[in-house]
Amino acid sequence: MKPTPLVKNSVGRPLEFDKEEAIQSAMEKFWEKGYVATSLRDLLDCMGISRGSFYHAFQSKEDLFALCMNRHLTVMIAELRSLLEHSPSGRAFFETVFLNTASDLRPRSSFIMNSVRELASENPQLLPVAHRALEEYSNVLSDAVAIGKSDGSIKATTATKSLGYYLVSALSGLKSLVQLGMPASELSQVSKAAMMALEH
Repeated sequence: MKPTPLVKNSVGRPLEFDKEEAIQSAMEKFWEKGYVATSLRDLLDCMGISRGSFYHAFQSKEDLFALCMNRHLTVMIAELRSLLEHSPSGRAFFETVFLNTASDLRPRSSFIMNSVRELASENPQLLPVAHRALEEYSNVLSDAVAIGKSDGSIKATTATKSLGYYLVSALSGLKSLVQLGMPASELSQVSKAAMMALEH
């Protein structure tokens, strides 16, 4: 079993918390409340650490947010890349992604898109963190479009990169509709409408 990584203080004495678990907890809190509304007290409570341990391990709320976004992005991109690798075609990849999004039993809006919208007006110095995540997310979808065009399953003549960005937006909107409780039949029609972009 892999040993629990402990953060050490300046004299080498371990601080008794798992840094990766703390980042995961903080990410969930940022996702729930947004960057601005999440206070230091919120973070200390959800991570179960002291103020001193927080500043020793993470330096600032901004630095912690960047770590949380990177963690979210790493997991999401790995899952999408794995799905793409095992999909029989580019179109099949998108069919699965839209189906999974529409049938999510624990619907949540997009952490990346939420952050882009919020930080653009509230904390522009952190916006590059969210922009990088958006770009990497779009890159995966663009790669899937390129594969679909190559294997013939996607007929769209729209520029591959532009279509990737459109599909990011479509999936983000679908997540919001799922979260609002739209009926499954309507979600299915919305998904089909978005998928039409792969045909033209």
